[in-house]
Formats: sequence, C-alpha cells, structure tokens
Amino acid sequence: QYKQRNSIILILGRGSAKSTLLIDILAKSNKKMFVKLDKKLFESELVQKPKEYFHNKVLIHDDLIIAFTGMSTKQRQQLVNFFTSILSDKEYSRERNNQLKDVDCLCIFGLAKENYAKYMKELMSATFFDRFSRVTRNIDREDKVKILEHRDITKENNIDFPKIKLPYKKKKTKIELILTKEMKVKRNKLAMELDDYNILSFARAQNFIDVFLMSNALLNGRKRVKNSDLEMYLLLHKYHVQSSGELDKEEKIAVMKKQGGPNKEIMKK
Repeated sequence: QYKQRNSIILILGRGSAKSTLLIDILAKSNKKMFVKLDKKLFESELVQKPKEYFHNKVLIHDDLIIAFTGMSTKQRQQLVNFFTSILSDKEYSRERNNQLKDVDCLCIFGLAKENYAKYMKELMSATFFDRFSRVTRNIDREDKVKILEHRDITKENNIDFPKIKLPYKKKKTKIELILTKEMKVKRNKLAMELDDYNILSFARAQNFIDVFLMSNALLNGRKRVKNSDLEMYLLLHKYHVQSSGELDKEEKIAVMKKQGGPNKEIMKK
C-alpha cells in the first residue's frame, strides 16, 4: 500500500536557503541517512552504485536544473526513468539485467522557483513529477527583510546552523493508521485538492498524506496516528497547493468545475 515514500521537490526563490536546509542542516545532522548526489547526474554512473548507496537512504540534490541541463534528450530520459523506477518499483533494470532490487529510498530535490515554470515541462516528465510532492513558500519583500535581520543576529552571536537529528532505525516501526470518519473525509478532501491542482494524482496524494501522518506520529514517539497529525499536515497543505504555480483562466475554471462550483455566471465571467 505504501511502497512509495514521501519524496519532495522543494521550490524556492534564489537565495532562499535550499542548499542550507538540505546540505548544511539535514545532511550534516543525519550523515548515515542522507546521501548528497553529484551536481551532474548520469544514469550510467548511478546504475553502477551498489544497493547500499540507495537503500534506506534519503537522496538529496539542491538544484535539479543543474542536474538536468546540458544533457542530450536520451541522457535526460534515462535519468528520469532511473528515478521514476527506483521510487515507484524499488528497482531498476538495464539491458534485461536487474541492477538494483528491493531498494527502499526517497528523494528530496531543490529547484529554483525562477526556473520552475521555464524548465519544468521541457526537462522533466509528468510521470517523474508524480513521484514527488512539490512544496513552495512564497517569500515577499517583508519576509526577506526579516530574514536579513535574523541573519544579523546569527552572525553577531556566532550561532551555528541547528542540528535536526531524525530517528533512524534498521528495523521498521509499525504505526497504526486508524482514522475516524471525520478524519477520512477531511484527508480525502485534501487529497482531491492535490489532484485538482496537479500536484499528485488522487491515490498517490492519499498515500502521501497517510505516510505524513504516520511519520509525524513516529517523530513524536507514538505508535498510532492522532487528529493532531492531520492538523500538522493542514498547516503545510497550502504550501503544496502553492507549488502548482499561477493557473491560467482555463485551468482555474477546470479546478472550479472539479470542485463543484461556483455557478455558471461566475465561471463565464
């Protein structure tokens, strides 16, 4: 049911600390768990890596555009096929030889917001993107000023980056996903919204939210999902929706129709 883990594409503007978060904080805090991929990625090199390089690991890359640009169409297709296969099927075959089998991993990739709309359709397929949930945080001028003020404080007080140590166990932990009727209705509505905005297909979206709930329970030392886990996801849901980018008129009307409203006069306007 949950063979696909919660892989993420983090879409932020230039200078918004994608690399700081992924490499300087998460990877350095969890050296056994995180694998920093090379800036330039090639399927021919990845397929030569041993299973241990991928298995039970979080693969990170801070700028997908660097990874994908400059490739031939064939090289790009091979790389997309590699990640699509390993994330969905947990294996990758080449020339009828199963090079990798039973690989359990997830990916967190960064992507500059300025390049997202420009290169998304050109460089990466819809099949590739359906293996990831995208997330973005719109940062306005006021946010940037606050960030600069915070950076002043960290520099003046010589404050290091925070350490975020994640629980890493060789044996899997069973978390009970027992949802009330109200929680199921709310969760399914959120999953449909991710489908409406082309973030994830509806079934993958439901699984994505379920895995998030179970993961949040695990992070809080519980063996069972509670309503508070769903409330935590609700805080982040809008950032997933924002990653759909600016919709044109036709797309907005399509979403309104899917969601059962508003009336014809408003849609016509």
